[in-house]
Amino acid sequence: MSDKGRILWVDLVRAAGMILIFWGHSLYSQTGNAGILIYEVNVPIFFILSGYLFHEQPVFKQMVKLFYNLIVPYVVTCFIMVLLSLIKNHFPNIILLKSMGPVKADLMTSFWGIGTRGRLAFSNYVANPIGAIWFLLALFWCSILFNVLIKLLKKLNYFYISMTVISLCIMLASFWMANAFAIFPWSLNAALIGVIFMWGGYILRKLDIIHKSNTQKLIVLLLALMMWGLALIFKVHFWFNFAITNNVPIAIISAFGGSIVLILIAVWVEELFSKLQLIKWIALFGKYSLVALCIDSIDGNVLFINQHIISRIPNVESIVVLEELIYLISLPVISMVILRKIPFLRSCYFNREFGFPWQWGRN
Repeated sequence: MSDKGRILWVDLVRAAGMILIFWGHSLYSQTGNAGILIYEVNVPIFFILSGYLFHEQPVFKQMVKLFYNLIVPYVVTCFIMVLLSLIKNHFPNIILLKSMGPVKADLMTSFWGIGTRGRLAFSNYVANPIGAIWFLLALFWCSILFNVLIKLLKKLNYFYISMTVISLCIMLASFWMANAFAIFPWSLNAALIGVIFMWGGYILRKLDIIHKSNTQKLIVLLLALMMWGLALIFKVHFWFNFAITNNVPIAIISAFGGSIVLILIAVWVEELFSKLQLIKWIALFGKYSLVALCIDSIDGNVLFINQHIISRIPNVESIVVLEELIYLISLPVISMVILRKIPFLRSCYFNREFGFPWQWGRN
């Protein structure tokens, strides 16, 4: 366990997930072998961890918590992006900023909250992507739906079978809807897919694989590696943010396999190296992974810093990817240090530690 009862390996996995997200963003080709493996796990792992840590609670209480921890950071991040974009529109000579477009279009992009440009369902409106913070909306809706399903089904004699069947049906419906009539607002497609991964995380906790013997964990690790590798064999591309894949069964199996690999490696790292300061720093980065995601969205949408750096280094893929990883990790770390010193913003982004004065029953 880490400070204040946090589970160290969970934060290590979160850190690994964020690094994989950054790595995916830095790739020249997201459909190559590295991209296939990265996109199989970089988002599903967060839903699996949410399911692993899930505890049933009153829906309204859950919604209030999620509002402060997910929706407030989303809204504030959108406001910052729109503001910086507006500044760029009026002062085009600021070379470290870039524009998202006209303010009205930026506000619409923020409102619809989807991760990939696409036509919204039942309309001809094409919404622009908001960036990585689509994940906050998806996790918000998915967590509420999962909690409601658990409450409705927990008293059934065949609870586990019922929950598995319903989760699979919801997932298949989301894939079908995304293919049949485009994308739903507020990242609902991704939220619906997330239910099966939250349920998988819930099951993993019940199976308690992290407390099995090392031999048993090694066997599970090897099986999980094979599951993850299926995506490479079948050349599966899994775009979680708008529920698109060319092979649904393999995409889901591979995502679970890759996530289990990350979990078991993190468990072993905790067992062997938990006292190392470096591991504690990595876990701290994982603890604040959602804040890092917000900073990544700001950078991707309205900052033009990294592009200036890249223009001054050799145009070699390995060098560029390494530079981008260093930049994409360093920027959130520096930003988090600054944000924690600004009263209002620290309540927005670190609400569990710095709640607003009017909040009640936060704990």
